[in-house]
Amino acid sequence: MKQVTKKLDTLPKKPGIYLFFDKNKKVLYVGKAKNLRKRVPSYFKNSSNLAVDKKIMLAQIRDLRTIITDTETEALLLESNLIKKYRPRYNVLMKDDKSYQFIKIDHGDDFPKIYTVRKITDTKSHYFGPFTDAAALKRTLKLMRSLFPYRDCNLEINASDRYRKRACLKYYIKKCLGPCIGKISPEEYNYLIKQCELFLKGQIKAIIANLKTNMEQASLSQEYEKASEFRDQLEALQKITSEQKIVSTKQVNEDYLSIYEPRSKTKVQESIVSLIVVREGKIIGQENFVFSSPHKTPQQEIVSAFILDHYQKTTSLPQKIITPILPTFPLTHLRRILEKHFPKKEIQHLGFEVPKIGRKKKIIELGRKNAKKFYQELQDEALDQQTILEDLKDALDLPSLPKRMECYDISNIQGKLAVGSMVVFTNGESNKKEYRRFKIKTVTGANDVAMMQEVLRRRLGKCDQNPAKCPDLIVLDGGKAQLNAGLKIQSELDLDIPMISLAKKFEEVYLKNKSQPLLMGQGSQARRMLVKIRDEAHRFALSYHHNLRKKSAHKSALDDIEGVGPKTKKKLVQEFGSVTRIKKASLKEIQNLVGKKLGQKVKEQL
Repeated sequence: MKQVTKKLDTLPKKPGIYLFFDKNKKVLYVGKAKNLRKRVPSYFKNSSNLAVDKKIMLAQIRDLRTIITDTETEALLLESNLIKKYRPRYNVLMKDDKSYQFIKIDHGDDFPKIYTVRKITDTKSHYFGPFTDAAALKRTLKLMRSLFPYRDCNLEINASDRYRKRACLKYYIKKCLGPCIGKISPEEYNYLIKQCELFLKGQIKAIIANLKTNMEQASLSQEYEKASEFRDQLEALQKITSEQKIVSTKQVNEDYLSIYEPRSKTKVQESIVSLIVVREGKIIGQENFVFSSPHKTPQQEIVSAFILDHYQKTTSLPQKIITPILPTFPLTHLRRILEKHFPKKEIQHLGFEVPKIGRKKKIIELGRKNAKKFYQELQDEALDQQTILEDLKDALDLPSLPKRMECYDISNIQGKLAVGSMVVFTNGESNKKEYRRFKIKTVTGANDVAMMQEVLRRRLGKCDQNPAKCPDLIVLDGGKAQLNAGLKIQSELDLDIPMISLAKKFEEVYLKNKSQPLLMGQGSQARRMLVKIRDEAHRFALSYHHNLRKKSAHKSALDDIEGVGPKTKKKLVQEFGSVTRIKKASLKEIQNLVGKKLGQKVKEQL
């Protein structure tokens, strides 16, 4: 504490952020200040007025660090970024924010692709989200695709490319318009994508107006098939809008925030923030976000954390944020931060509102009910998982609950491109941050058992470095041979971790020191849990193997030529069609495309 006291006297009278550290140099808390000299010492001078959690934090502080910023807005933004980076115990934290998904419209091709991602990685593409409910996101995409049949393949299709001879099945069942075979022009396809963007923004009236205009123009041009397609889209869209709840007869764009805080007996408080999205006066979406914070954290801090985090990630800005309580920072700070993400015109219309009575107050209350229901569902799921783990413990005669389960699988084709996978379930749920993939290094030929041993040796050999992350149960995909091989590795490493293997055909469970496999009933929840983790390990191994196969398939003789990168390779293949045709091309033809020096090298090496 002496080290901290010394630093207090030298703090500048400037805006910035401060970090408190414990004895292990771990960040306890990140805060911002308009004046560091005034704000930071206030923790120590008026400690009797602090909340209980802050008093506990004070007792743990062993060091202090400050970062000066030019403005309060910069301090606010830096505070938010450092909280995400360090996830300090005494700050308000959004839980599992990495799992939220976005819809990405990739404008890198003449025929843009639409798919889901978990990170915003570039400024050229258009993003929509974040979406917290994966099932609802799938329904949205399915609905959008039924209205506007955009392509969902990974092909790079450009107008200058030679088109394919045949389309995939989706074209023939009218789920794609066939850009790969030249059935739609880039202009027509980009118009379709524009309608998708309007749909995701909730601008349904604009789409309806466009469809009506197109239908009339097609009829006048006697393109009756096109006119009927526009009519079908129009009818489907009008049906959707008739089912949406109207909250205002005015064409308002508003976001409603609500908070549900269940009673907590622990030091950590969980809060659910509900977001109801209203566009053109209709509710178009509802998402729930989970936050953790010290017990009795003021709602104002939770609202502030949500607004600052969400509106830097969202792609749709409302005219008003309707909230039960104003954030800790002024609207001007938020506007300055959002200047990097949105046009000034949109930011200028943004405002806060705290309704006391009326329609808006009722919508906030509706959001709170949704948040409460969501929390209760989470609690029910947690109770179900606990029961399943107890059943699994009893069925397998385990010494403790299998809170951390690891499952391993091998994937290869006759020993080639062999890989292993490790998936982790924590408290009955997949923990994807802990998943690992292994390239098989020491085994040649098709020997799945030896490959499994290599993977286990590499993973379990690190158990002594981090005992806290050692599994309570290891599940191997396979039969008795895999189990015996795994037990042999444990013996080598002097480990004694409960281990079983699960055979696919009859879902037989092989146990240590048991001559006959265990057959669980088909209705058994414990059996379903084992099958679920085994299938997930299989999926993860297979996807890695497929990725390696894809890379291997794309490798060609051009990859071995120095100076030929992806762009040159693409240019050559587009021009000549294949490596065989490049070989047959004249030196002059190749040089005209890639230059004299490189053309000479390509011709010689091929």
